[in-house]
Amino acid sequence: MNWLTHAQLRRDTPQARQLAFQLIKSAQWNSGHDLVWNLFADDAAAHRSFLYRELDQGDFLVLSQTLPSGSDAVWNLQTKPFAPQIDAGQTFGFSLRVNPTVSRSVPDRGRSRRDDVLMAAKHAKGAPLTAQERQDAALGWLYARQERLGVDFQKDQCRTGQQTQLSLAHGAEPIRLTGIDYEGVLKVVTPSRLLEALRAGVGRGKAYGMGLLLLHPLGV
Repeated sequence: MNWLTHAQLRRDTPQARQLAFQLIKSAQWNSGHDLVWNLFADDAAAHRSFLYRELDQGDFLVLSQTLPSGSDAVWNLQTKPFAPQIDAGQTFGFSLRVNPTVSRSVPDRGRSRRDDVLMAAKHAKGAPLTAQERQDAALGWLYARQERLGVDFQKDQCRTGQQTQLSLAHGAEPIRLTGIDYEGVLKVVTPSRLLEALRAGVGRGKAYGMGLLLLHPLGV
């Protein structure tokens, strides 16, 4: 069983304010990760078995394999079973925040390196990208994965939104990730593949609020 939770950090209790002070003062994306981990602190054997999207500061959607158990003094939680019924031929609006990366060979290194898709496109062009080229590169990454996701993206209705550069502390060299928001319309081709993508997430950066694919019925 999977669970979908709308988790809102309370702002009216000393416990919530103390937790927010401890975590949000750190790097923005690390704090979101740590706040969501707090929902599963009672599981001593916990591993990252959840995806999440930060809607606003302290406001999250969380898809998890176990029930969250945050303190009522810290969180307002609304949880329901996640068991979507999806059939081939259905169309949905979608929203996705993802870290799109590609593998690029590097001469003299003997192995490839992983770049975000915009950096790879800039490297291939040998010059800065125009706004249209940035969108084309980002959307091209998404469209190239539609078969494995079990969908047909309706290309005339898909677009990119906010792009965020993330810098995460990691030893001497920080990890830098590009987060890109997508939204649009998709048609279901292979329901089993889409269901797996919903549960497992898309792309990299899942520990930092990326990869959660959200669907909504059109007209709602």
